[in-house]
Amino acid sequence: MLTAPQEKYCQARARGLSQRQAYREAYPKSTKWKDSAADSQACRLEALPKVSARLAELQEAAAKEAIASRAAVIDRMAALNAHAAKIAMDGAMQGFIDKDAANTMMATGAKLLDVLPDEGARAEEAPRVYDFGLLIGRAFIDLHRDIAAHLHEEYIEKGGRGSLKSSHISTEIVAGVTSVKGRNALCMRNRSNKLRTSVYAEIKKAARRMGVADEFSWGKSPLQAVHRPTGNVIYFFGADNVNPEDSPLKGLTPEEGYIAYVWFEEASQFPGYGYVRNVKQTVLRGGGELPTWTFLSYNPPISVNSWVNREAREPQDGRIVHHSHWSDAPREWLGEAFVANALALAKRNPKAARHEYDGEEVGTGANVIDPEIIEVRPIADEERDALDNISHGVDAGSVHPWVHMRVAYDVDEGVLWLLDEDTATGHDAHDTQTAPLLAERLEEVGEEDADLWCDSAAKGMILYYRQQGLNARKAYKQGVNSPAERVRWLNRCSKIVIDPERCPMAAEQFPALEYVTTPSGDITETLPKVNDDTIDAVGYAASVWIRQGL
Repeated sequence: MLTAPQEKYCQARARGLSQRQAYREAYPKSTKWKDSAADSQACRLEALPKVSARLAELQEAAAKEAIASRAAVIDRMAALNAHAAKIAMDGAMQGFIDKDAANTMMATGAKLLDVLPDEGARAEEAPRVYDFGLLIGRAFIDLHRDIAAHLHEEYIEKGGRGSLKSSHISTEIVAGVTSVKGRNALCMRNRSNKLRTSVYAEIKKAARRMGVADEFSWGKSPLQAVHRPTGNVIYFFGADNVNPEDSPLKGLTPEEGYIAYVWFEEASQFPGYGYVRNVKQTVLRGGGELPTWTFLSYNPPISVNSWVNREAREPQDGRIVHHSHWSDAPREWLGEAFVANALALAKRNPKAARHEYDGEEVGTGANVIDPEIIEVRPIADEERDALDNISHGVDAGSVHPWVHMRVAYDVDEGVLWLLDEDTATGHDAHDTQTAPLLAERLEEVGEEDADLWCDSAAKGMILYYRQQGLNARKAYKQGVNSPAERVRWLNRCSKIVIDPERCPMAAEQFPALEYVTTPSGDITETLPKVNDDTIDAVGYAASVWIRQGL
């Protein structure tokens, strides 16, 4: 049995009040609380099985009462006809006929018949309604209305970190899939191995926030989410094959309904808008006149010439471009640590903060590392002697050079110092050759016990080094060992000082490394797989600082 306040809460929700309004009506003391506190308690209350069951019962009953049958309207139309005839006769006896009154009543009945469903087409269940005011950031309220009314087909959502764009899109998709039978969805990343920790996790998190996670079957192989009540499916695919016509997307056909939603997460990492267009042509079939929605979400790349940045500036029918900012998100959703990091970066490197957190395009070229923060010059002995926060990184050699980088990081100033470099190729890059080279270098600088942060995939090299008495370790993972995260961290530095005499390869590679461009010249956000050896080694060395959020 529900308590009296719980029943009052359910009744208020059934009348259409929001969670916050209903909670304050049922629990008057909460009117003195902060909105966030009332919202939190309302969510906990509504999560109780007995409360959610009672609420569903009341909403279903209210929906049934609200549905007028066509037969009832037709009966009333007949009465309106008779009444109109009486008005006309009375008017004629008195010398006038009020035609406007009669026509107005008949038109009202006709409009009712136009919008009411046939008796057999009446919905089996109450329409699902979500309180988007509590689910999305304030920057997305007007955009949500646009999506609900289907005023556009393509939605480009760009913004810096913490701007809630991915959270918003996942909420819209879950709402549509769980509300309308036949609406399926496709969520994409540029690589299949990124799906589970990004779009799949975002969709699942949205479903939890909306209280419908238990209605889905969450499949891992294949990676998909099936909404059991409607049979709708959310598919997850990677763009590993550049041509959608030659990929599994070609045969993607839902058993029921059609693909209503397509989401390109981290769109800047896809190979140009041509790929987006090809995917849409491949999967958006079978819907006929039914509505479709395409979402592109991304943090704007640093270069204004990146294809997504250029595409967002191109007007196109059926497209809307939306920019969001982390300051529009509820502070409690981001956490104090996020806010502190954003403000700290703005103080240390304003340009990097404008790009990373504000989502601004602050560059023009394709450079991976911002040229403005790179300083290639000899590092004086007195400068070296003053540095004490030292780290070592090793990039394993194969077809690429083997590289060891000795670097230092001034946490207070945000300056990264590239002090020493060792390289080897061919036979010289073998573990048996590089182990004594490392031992000699560490002894030379008096750091024999230093940790050597290595590529985690080079398990054989790490094992051999350890057998030789070197403190070889895997560079930290969990978000800090991805190439993109390492590059982001490097660009947050206020300055990267490279000694060209002792780090000649780094002095060449750091300023020259550029993102991959498409055959048409579009700049992507795909990192190259060549001439990045010193950058990888420096990233491994920095993984200890990246992990600490320094």
